[in-house]
Amino acid sequence: MGLAELLGLVTHQSTSQQAWEQLSVKLKSTLSADAASWRLQDADFEDILQTMMEKLASQGVHALVGKSEGECREYLRTMFRHMAILRDRKGKREVMVDSVPDVEVRPVSEERVELKQAGELLERVYQAYRQKRRPDHLPELEKDWAELSGLLSGELDMESILLGRERLALGASIAEKEKAAQRVYKRHGRLRDHLTTMARWLEEKGCLSSDELKQVIQLSAWMKRNQKEGTT
Repeated sequence: MGLAELLGLVTHQSTSQQAWEQLSVKLKSTLSADAASWRLQDADFEDILQTMMEKLASQGVHALVGKSEGECREYLRTMFRHMAILRDRKGKREVMVDSVPDVEVRPVSEERVELKQAGELLERVYQAYRQKRRPDHLPELEKDWAELSGLLSGELDMESILLGRERLALGASIAEKEKAAQRVYKRHGRLRDHLTTMARWLEEKGCLSSDELKQVIQLSAWMKRNQKEGTT
């Protein structure tokens, strides 16, 4: 039984433990080659698979129902690569922290606090914008927002986006990387413009204050500037 069929099965039989177990086995066999290419230890591979299954169970698999076998496989492989990248980066950070004794713990800077608050405000604007989009536009919109918000929060970086959604090979040339990055910049810029326009509309309707609108505009400009400088 293929991935697409199993995903449809768990959608209609969400209480069936056997269906979920079959999906877990299929997922493991599908991603084993990816795990080998990432040189993951068995325990790490199992942890990522467990996290993926938890996400599929909590968020649902309705977005994949009706998709082809290839589309389902690519979606899940992309999810796996993102998780592997984040896990690898987290592991490196933990090693660095563990290797430095008596590190002085400094308070979070005011700039980071303000950035976090602005990000939460941008999330409100995005949700309002999302509600006005056609259903068939939502899958790509949500991917764009996941990238943009991930870069803002620090959970993603350009490398993970290029390797994931852009499917850039690890040994890609500089020209290929630049071309892929330009595609990312273009869609992020388009979304930032839409969100700024939505924020202006919300301010006119009294749903945002003038100060909040100013924050959104400043954040959009900050993200655009950092993107040009190659820091996002």
